[in-house]
Amino acid sequence: MRRLIVITAALMLLIPSLISAQATSVTLGGTASTLSVNYNTATVVDPNLTITANGDITGFRVQISQTYTSGDVLGYTGTLPTGITQSWNSTTGILSFNGTTTAANWQTLLRTVTFRSTSTTCYANQRRVTFVAGLVYYNPLTSHFYEYVSGNTSWTNSYTASSAKSYFGRAGYLATMMSEAENNFVWKLMANDAWMGASDDYNYINTAKGSTVYASQSAAEGKWHWVTGPEKGQNFSNGNTPSTTLVSGMYHKWAGGEPNGTSEAFGQFYSSNSGQWNDLANSTLPGYICEYGDMPGDLTTSVTISTRNITISNGSSGYISGGDINVCSGSNSTTLTLNSMSGSVVRWESSFDNFFTAGTTITSTSTSITVTNLTKTTYYRAIVNSTSPTSCNGLATSSTFLSVKPTLSGSVFAANNTICSGGQAELTLSGQQGNVNKWQRSTDNVTWTNITNTTVSLSETISSAGTYYYRVEVQTPSCGSAVYSTSKSITVTSGTPPTGGTVSSAVHATSTNSGTLTLSGNTGTVTKWQKSTNNGVTWTDITNTTSTNSYTNQTDGTLFRAQVTSGTCGFAYSSSGMITVAPFNYSGYIYNSENTAMINIPVDIYYKTKASSVYTLLNSVSTDAAGKYTITTSLSVNLYDFRIEISNLSIPAPIVNDAQFFNQKVLNQNFAAKDYYRMDVNANGSLTITDVFLVFFRISGGISNWPNSLPKYRIFNSTQWSSINSSSSNLVNTYPGYQTITVDNLVNGSTTNFYIVRTGYKQ
Repeated sequence: MRRLIVITAALMLLIPSLISAQATSVTLGGTASTLSVNYNTATVVDPNLTITANGDITGFRVQISQTYTSGDVLGYTGTLPTGITQSWNSTTGILSFNGTTTAANWQTLLRTVTFRSTSTTCYANQRRVTFVAGLVYYNPLTSHFYEYVSGNTSWTNSYTASSAKSYFGRAGYLATMMSEAENNFVWKLMANDAWMGASDDYNYINTAKGSTVYASQSAAEGKWHWVTGPEKGQNFSNGNTPSTTLVSGMYHKWAGGEPNGTSEAFGQFYSSNSGQWNDLANSTLPGYICEYGDMPGDLTTSVTISTRNITISNGSSGYISGGDINVCSGSNSTTLTLNSMSGSVVRWESSFDNFFTAGTTITSTSTSITVTNLTKTTYYRAIVNSTSPTSCNGLATSSTFLSVKPTLSGSVFAANNTICSGGQAELTLSGQQGNVNKWQRSTDNVTWTNITNTTVSLSETISSAGTYYYRVEVQTPSCGSAVYSTSKSITVTSGTPPTGGTVSSAVHATSTNSGTLTLSGNTGTVTKWQKSTNNGVTWTDITNTTSTNSYTNQTDGTLFRAQVTSGTCGFAYSSSGMITVAPFNYSGYIYNSENTAMINIPVDIYYKTKASSVYTLLNSVSTDAAGKYTITTSLSVNLYDFRIEISNLSIPAPIVNDAQFFNQKVLNQNFAAKDYYRMDVNANGSLTITDVFLVFFRISGGISNWPNSLPKYRIFNSTQWSSINSSSSNLVNTYPGYQTITVDNLVNGSTTNFYIVRTGYKQ
């Protein structure tokens, strides 16, 4: 109960303090059970939906994310918060809310969202509804998020703008289409043509690959690559029409006669023509598609979606069991069974895009089918003629999927292809599918040495000149052999590698601020500065080659860093400096059982980033003569979480006055609830002369420790101690107290008081 009270109070106080800030982290929580609804009855999807964030949230989408059927309707019964508008798209099954408000306001509104099936009496039994934070669309086929960014713009501007965007810790990039399923999902949602992340421009290909692969445009012409996202540097199509060849294992959807031009080097996504593609010069389109998901540096601690399954009563289609699972690519066998259907099966159908487009017929009239050796994610449904509870012909069931994620090795990229002896090789794996087993290093690209590292990033110092090769072993657990990425070479020469140094930080009271940050401890030449407003997920360049950088009116948590170069030895980044606008501070008082200040009691303050689950000790403060502890920091409350802890207290043994006080209490029989904590030395639940005797025996040295191993301290929060103080009963079992007390979810500027009782003798 104590923790619940603290958390609730913290959340209530947090809302007004962050009302003007845009959230960088968010957590949605929903009901796990399946919702049963009656046909043609508007039913609230999730009245227990929870939404928390560290600031305001712009936009929400509510999607029928599985088996959307024409006639399904999402609505709401609540009142729109000020500045929020809504629209319902009956083509896509998406209810959109636009505008900015607090997480609390969103929670109140979205708890009133309703689902209603108004199609004919012949309908599929199952749906899924997904709540999505922000102005993005969630694709359950890829677990990625997509945003159509409108406004006339060129491909090059879109490339830059998308890479500066982020979605709750996920870096943005011009969208890449890796399958028909993904392609169909996107074009169904688009109103206008848009840019995507495909190009055969040799400069952008070389940048994507991290090395000079093509020396000229003529060498790169027709060699179409993804130059953005996790797939950057991957070649998917070769040749201009009429000799266009798809690269094995990849995907394209060129329109007829495309790609066709040597002066058209950038990918255009058609909103019509089933999402076909075109090559286009760097001209102007109405917008671009920004995708979020699976970038190596993504922070994925935010939970941005909540999905609930729905079953509609009195449906005639039945439901399929055996699906909604993952299977190994190329070697699998799964039986799907149609249940609770009266009538006959006309056929089964399969689809790679969850029936966004027409499915493929499977000529089986059985209620069960077995599918084998799938190599990509496939959806299945049955077409039935039902007889109960309603006669329906040609009725499609809800779909189920078999997820196939083939092991992909991905590509290794380096921050610097050439470094100097003593410098660091900084490498990143991108576009992989499966787990990283290990990294490997070689000096001849033949014999490999294992590096114990299971993350997608590797940084190590190389002390000797030469050429070094790196690769990564990737494997899907229990699904076949491991695969290796192609190797990445790093050339190490003689010279002095750069040292990034450190950028100073600054703290301000408000967002109306100005100042200068200084780079120190670096070696080499400053080539530029960079700025990040999303905790380092994406960075924006600042033209500045000096060791100082001036700023004005920065928001809380803004990061700055400098890039330093040294001849041909590559570059290094400094550590980041932060602008803090809302520094965390906290205070409270510690009293004894007589409400007297306790002096020199240590209070530890811990912190963690919101992306972390581990707290680190920041500082320890002690109570002053008034019993007050005061915590001041330079850390942002928007980027960090905090906790305080009181523990490891040490106290002296009892004195004669303690025994005399106990004796007087026992003789007078005038007990308060707190006396049981201070006086019940033998822990038998009663206050008697035996307790007094044990205190004297402890003072005289007759015993070295209390015989019942009572803790030396009991610590209480204010609510607990208030209940104890207002009672004369023994509440030891009701409020046992703590030897170590920890409080999380602290609200900036707030106060928490504690009471400390030394058990076994008087305070």
